[in-house]
Amino acid sequence: ACVHHLVERAADAHPDAVAVAAGATTLTYRALEARANKLAHHMRALGVGPEVPKEDLTGKSEMSAAKPIPCITCKIADS
Repeated sequence: ACVHHLVERAADAHPDAVAVAAGATTLTYRALEARANKLAHHMRALGVGPEVPKEDLTGKSEMSAAKPIPCITCKIADS
Protein backbone atom coordinates (compact mmCIF):
# COMPACT_ATOMS: atom_id res chain seq x y z
CA ALA A 1 0.00 0.00 0.00
CA CYS A 2 1.11 3.54 -0.66
CA VAL A 3 1.88 5.71 2.34
CA HIS A 4 -1.04 8.00 1.61
CA HIS A 5 -3.44 5.05 1.71
CA LEU A 6 -2.16 4.21 5.19
CA VAL A 7 -2.59 7.84 6.26
CA GLU A 8 -6.14 7.86 4.85
CA ARG A 9 -7.00 4.75 6.86
CA ALA A 10 -5.50 6.24 10.02
CA ALA A 11 -7.37 9.51 9.40
CA ASP A 12 -10.63 7.58 9.12
CA ALA A 13 -9.96 5.47 12.21
CA HIS A 14 -8.25 8.04 14.46
CA PRO A 15 -8.63 11.53 12.95
CA ASP A 16 -7.52 13.40 16.04
CA ALA A 17 -4.51 11.21 16.84
CA VAL A 18 -1.09 12.77 16.35
CA ALA A 19 0.41 11.73 13.01
CA VAL A 20 3.53 13.92 13.00
CA ALA A 21 5.38 15.68 15.79
CA ALA A 22 8.33 18.03 15.40
CA GLY A 23 9.34 19.75 18.59
CA ALA A 24 6.28 21.42 20.07
CA THR A 25 4.40 21.27 16.76
CA THR A 26 2.01 18.40 16.07
CA LEU A 27 -0.21 17.46 13.16
CA THR A 28 -3.21 15.14 13.45
CA TYR A 29 -4.06 12.52 10.86
CA ARG A 30 -7.07 14.65 9.85
CA ALA A 31 -4.83 17.69 9.28
CA LEU A 32 -2.17 15.63 7.49
CA GLU A 33 -4.79 14.15 5.16
CA ALA A 34 -6.24 17.62 4.48
CA ARG A 35 -2.79 19.01 3.63
CA ALA A 36 -1.98 16.03 1.39
CA ASN A 37 -5.27 16.46 -0.48
CA LYS A 38 -4.68 20.19 -0.88
CA LEU A 39 -1.20 19.56 -2.27
CA ALA A 40 -2.46 16.84 -4.63
CA HIS A 41 -5.22 19.08 -6.00
CA HIS A 42 -2.79 21.98 -6.41
CA MET A 43 -0.32 19.78 -8.30
CA ARG A 44 -3.13 18.44 -10.51
CA ALA A 45 -4.16 22.03 -11.29
CA LEU A 46 -0.56 22.65 -12.40
CA GLY A 47 -0.79 19.71 -14.79
CA VAL A 48 1.13 17.17 -12.73
CA GLY A 49 -0.19 13.63 -12.86
CA PRO A 50 0.88 10.02 -12.63
CA GLU A 51 2.00 10.17 -16.25
CA VAL A 52 4.71 12.74 -15.40
CA PRO A 53 8.12 11.05 -15.17
CA LYS A 54 9.50 11.16 -11.64
CA GLU A 55 12.64 12.97 -12.70
CA ASP A 56 10.42 15.85 -13.85
CA LEU A 57 9.33 16.28 -10.23
CA THR A 58 12.66 15.73 -8.52
CA GLY A 59 15.36 16.49 -11.05
CA LYS A 60 16.63 12.96 -10.36
CA SER A 61 16.48 9.74 -12.30
CA GLU A 62 14.34 6.68 -11.59
CA MET A 63 17.38 5.07 -9.98
CA SER A 64 17.81 7.85 -7.42
CA ALA A 65 16.89 7.82 -3.75
CA ALA A 66 13.65 9.74 -4.46
CA LYS A 67 11.39 6.93 -3.25
CA PRO A 68 8.34 8.91 -1.99
CA ILE A 69 7.51 10.21 -5.49
CA PRO A 70 5.45 7.15 -6.54
CA CYS A 71 3.15 7.76 -3.56
CA ILE A 72 2.86 11.43 -4.42
CA THR A 73 1.88 10.66 -8.00
CA CYS A 74 -0.53 7.98 -6.76
CA LYS A 75 -2.15 10.53 -4.43
CA ILE A 76 -2.45 12.96 -7.35
CA ALA A 77 -4.11 10.25 -9.44
CA ASP A 78 -6.59 9.58 -6.63
CA SER A 79 -7.57 13.25 -6.40
